[in-house]
Amino acid sequence: GHEETLSTLIRALFFSRRVEFEYYSASKGTNTNRSVCPLTLVMWRSALYLVASEEEDGDPKVYAIERICQLHMLADRFRYPGPRKYDPEEFFKGSMGIFQSHGDQDHRVVIEFGNQPWLYRYLTERTWHESQQFTRQEDGSVRMEMTLQSTVELVPWVRSFGEDAKVIEPAELQKQI
Repeated sequence: GHEETLSTLIRALFFSRRVEFEYYSASKGTNTNRSVCPLTLVMWRSALYLVASEEEDGDPKVYAIERICQLHMLADRFRYPGPRKYDPEEFFKGSMGIFQSHGDQDHRVVIEFGNQPWLYRYLTERTWHESQQFTRQEDGSVRMEMTLQSTVELVPWVRSFGEDAKVIEPAELQKQI
């Protein structure tokens, strides 16, 4: 149901043209008008997102496509930022997903998973984050270590394992879970 929005965004990306739209903020429960420079379309967990900056050299933000209404491409062109200012891979590098909490420092994350043969295989067969390291403990449990800037998506991920996962570090994350 977002074909027209996507078509307009793809043209805007191709021609480096600004777009304006009304955006529904789920956290605030309100609509706001936005005028942005579209940078990247990203698919994450079966949903599409737009990475865009409000200013030509501004910090990128992530917008959920399904919350964009009344999108229009403007005549204004912008200069796509160079890799020092914006690199899609670098932008998402510090998180385990698409949601960010920018400005955060690096967090050493240590999670211990229970002694479940299926769990060991499930965890180690996948790349959850490029910094991940697994260690099999003597009791059969699995220790996962990684360095993240944003732990926003880590909380629900760890909770999804129930009693089979325990956060060791950082203490703030341990309290959240």
